[in-house]
Amino acid sequence: MDFVKELQRLVHEAFGVEVKISRPKHQKFGDYSLAAFDLQRAFPGKSVQEIAAQVKQVFSGNELFEQVVEVGPYVNFFVKKNLLAKAAFEEPTFEKKTERVLIEFSAPNVAKPFSFNHIRTTLIGAALCRIYREVGYDVIAFNHLGDWGTQYGKLIVAFQKWGTEEALHAAEDKVDYLVSLYVKFHKEAEIDTTLDEKAREAFAKLEQGDATYLAQWKEFRDLSVKEFDRVYKRLGIEFDQYLGESDYNKDIPPLLAELEKKNLLVTSEGAKVVELEGMPPCIILKSDGSSIYATRDIAAALFRFNTFHFHKMIYVVGAEQKLHFQQFFGVIKKMGYDWIDNVHHVSFGLIKLATKEKMSTRKGTIIKLSTIFDKAKELAKQIIEEKNAELAKESSLDEVAEQVGVGAIIFNDLKTDRNAEVMFDWDKLLSFEGETGPYVQYTHARIKSILRKSSLSSQEIAAGDTSLLTEQEELLLINKLNAYTEALIEVINQDKPHVLARYLIDLAQTVNNYYAKVRIVQEDKQSEAARLRLLVVVADRIKKGLLLLGIAAPEQM
Repeated sequence: MDFVKELQRLVHEAFGVEVKISRPKHQKFGDYSLAAFDLQRAFPGKSVQEIAAQVKQVFSGNELFEQVVEVGPYVNFFVKKNLLAKAAFEEPTFEKKTERVLIEFSAPNVAKPFSFNHIRTTLIGAALCRIYREVGYDVIAFNHLGDWGTQYGKLIVAFQKWGTEEALHAAEDKVDYLVSLYVKFHKEAEIDTTLDEKAREAFAKLEQGDATYLAQWKEFRDLSVKEFDRVYKRLGIEFDQYLGESDYNKDIPPLLAELEKKNLLVTSEGAKVVELEGMPPCIILKSDGSSIYATRDIAAALFRFNTFHFHKMIYVVGAEQKLHFQQFFGVIKKMGYDWIDNVHHVSFGLIKLATKEKMSTRKGTIIKLSTIFDKAKELAKQIIEEKNAELAKESSLDEVAEQVGVGAIIFNDLKTDRNAEVMFDWDKLLSFEGETGPYVQYTHARIKSILRKSSLSSQEIAAGDTSLLTEQEELLLINKLNAYTEALIEVINQDKPHVLARYLIDLAQTVNNYYAKVRIVQEDKQSEAARLRLLVVVADRIKKGLLLLGIAAPEQM
């Protein structure tokens, strides 16, 4: 049973008001709580204390609750223990929803390596896709490749001046070769001021459909996509739509015609812009007639709505792009499309190395994501070999090291509120203690180890009598299990995967405290079966939660 939803239904039935249900900070104060402030509309002229007293009176006899108490302006509900236990052992289910949600994330740039800079959008977006699907939404995952713009004019000029097809195909890492040319372009452009103008001319020709330039651009694009796919496979990420900015090039002429028809285009210093209230105008065409990424984003949004008829669309893009989204959302609003109100920029803070050095392709200071993953795997392997001599001898060591190493990086990102900065520190993120991915994974593996040590069969454990779970630590663990669905709903409400990651940390800490204080494997086999049954559910919940974040749950560590 979803107690939050049921309590909201009961309150609405009794008072005709929608309320928010929360959990008290400590379980001793109750399982669920509501604020009397939320009911003031239903009780005009009454104080919050009077309202709380009325709520208590209405629900005190309800068969769902052991006790209903007033705590100042709050009403706290103690759900009957047998009902809490029953709900904890049920598999969480969600109703299938009709709403379609489009989520754009990752969006790496063609002819550049999949860099560390792209990790946050990729991990946050993929987690949101999984969690939206889990709670019943129809989700379409979009990868909007950065494959168009003046930077490709720069790369074409660089390749024509200093590159060759022979050197490109002979290169061990072809994307690295292209990046070296891009870096060289920027160094040379500091001396030769004509290079930037040549790059603008090259991109203009590309937009106009020059066959030679298009063929060269397509070659760079295809090589890059192969590199991206290797990283996505390692992360277990798949996209429903894999389109680039270039795919919307054909949609720009009708967009321009519509803007002209609606008298929204204004000429400013040779460029075509749309003026917006309270912010700089949005450039649609530069003075040389070429588009910018705002133009292509507007065209892409119109295409997506007309093609997929979404209920909600999310862009998982860094906070530094806030103005860009305000501008192009503003243009679409001025065009008369109210559906843009259901389109959201889900922003995030920077990820920084412990050295606080910012990465730049132009300066050649990019760190490839695959390099980070390789290092994480090697460090994880060393730690596992030190902690588990038996596993170190098994063929599965390599697979577990990959799961722990990559999982540590993912969890380090997703445990942090997306609006905050993430500090990347090898020593902290790979620790088996504290609020880390390896800690949560190890908790799962430890439960599996306890289950293996028991002489009871899986059938005997599944038949365990949950009414025997009366210890305070057991009741607390049951309470935590019932908070799982609430955590997923909160992720959706805020578009913040860290809510689930923090829940998993809390659950792991609670179960570790549980078997530190309570003997699991014992002579009393009835108690053992009940306690192991509880641990089975906890392990399943941890595994499912980790998978929703994109992290594996090893059986051994």
